[in-house]
Amino acid sequence: MKRLLLFFVLLSAFSLRTMADENADYAMNMKQAFELFSEGDYESALSKFGQAERQMTASSSQSDTLYYLSLAMQGRCHNLMENVGQAFEMMQKACAAFEKNYGNNTIHYAYLLDNLCVYCFKANRLTEAEEYSTQALNIFYRYLTNAAGMRAALLHAAETKDALKKYDEAIALQQHALNIISNLAGEHNSSYIDELRYQAKYYRHAGKEDEAKAVDAEIEKLQEEREYGYVPIMTEFDTTEKCMEHRVDAYYCCRYYLSH
Repeated sequence: MKRLLLFFVLLSAFSLRTMADENADYAMNMKQAFELFSEGDYESALSKFGQAERQMTASSSQSDTLYYLSLAMQGRCHNLMENVGQAFEMMQKACAAFEKNYGNNTIHYAYLLDNLCVYCFKANRLTEAEEYSTQALNIFYRYLTNAAGMRAALLHAAETKDALKKYDEAIALQQHALNIISNLAGEHNSSYIDELRYQAKYYRHAGKEDEAKAVDAEIEKLQEEREYGYVPIMTEFDTTEKCMEHRVDAYYCCRYYLSH
């Protein structure tokens, strides 16, 4: 995919169980695996995640949140090592493990589905990618309206729709993602400007040259303002609805503060 916004928020899932079992061998292996992963040593991390998975299987600990996480992270490692088929296989196992213990209607399950969408897209399995993307978004729509994880899923969905030549759907999904980026980071954020370029591309694929040119002009305007300065619009939290839009941001800020 153009940009692997895998944003998995696996660390968010990781917080479901904050290593309460610090003395367990598999918990220690998971900790070491995450350290290796963060250092970019994906092959060694893959080995450690696999070791933790086998230990949990041997001790009948498949109901532990770390079990599905070990599978999902093996998928991440395979993906980053360009083993797309194995990445997809491990992520499918992670979905099955998660669904068995926690159901298929939670935000964390949506993140897993979004990763399946990405892996299918990379393997040019576009119909499957669209199916997983739709499932992920249906969950996100029920719970979130303004979160970075939903933004990533929308961008992946838009790219999948574009590849399937469903251009109007791609444009609508991309616009929703742009709205979220604007709300979270502002229109002068580099991510917002980068995604505008994809929106222009989708308009052109749909034969809507006038709309594409308007987006091009907006990109040029924002880039000039980034270079020469601009006065940002202040956000006023003057309604309950406005506060609710940023409830996820507040959660992550609190979690960051409490964990550092």
